[in-house]
Amino acid sequence: MNANRMAGALALLLLQGPAYAANDRFAKDRPDSMNGFAVVTDEKYRHECGSCHIAYSPGLLPSRSWDLVLQRLDKHFGETVSLRPEERAAISSYLASNAMDHSAYAGSRVLLEKLPDNYTPPRIMLMPYLAYNHAVIREAISKNGKVEVKRLANCSQCHTKAEAGSFSIDELFIPGLTKRPHA
Repeated sequence: MNANRMAGALALLLLQGPAYAANDRFAKDRPDSMNGFAVVTDEKYRHECGSCHIAYSPGLLPSRSWDLVLQRLDKHFGETVSLRPEERAAISSYLASNAMDHSAYAGSRVLLEKLPDNYTPPRIMLMPYLAYNHAVIREAISKNGKVEVKRLANCSQCHTKAEAGSFSIDELFIPGLTKRPHA
């Protein structure tokens, strides 16, 4: 698939069905909005986890998934992460109390609605709703050498306001594939 067709497919995916319908609930039009996702407020979590990747909003996963992530720190996506017990407990508490199943933010509610009760995603990109909406991006990455993003592990590479808890389609910028959104 050439770049123009890939961009067209991306546009169609983003403008149809569940992705477009949820866009208004993923967009934070102002900092105090309950749309989007909670902004990371815990400095220990931001420091320990945000030193290697974006400090993901706890509202992107249910508490059972955050528990699983913390249980597997010895095999954390190809790395070994060590935390002192008190750091681990503090981060665990923060993630659990702010996870999507305890969040009032609209983005978290959308993701939770689409998550089967018996499924514990071990990573954010395995959340069913997110996996579905990122499928065309994965294909673009694999087939288009001009796409600068090679993995979907760092949301802020494409979602220009991810750290502010906003994941609007209007704020999306995929380097090498889409144009930068207007400010």
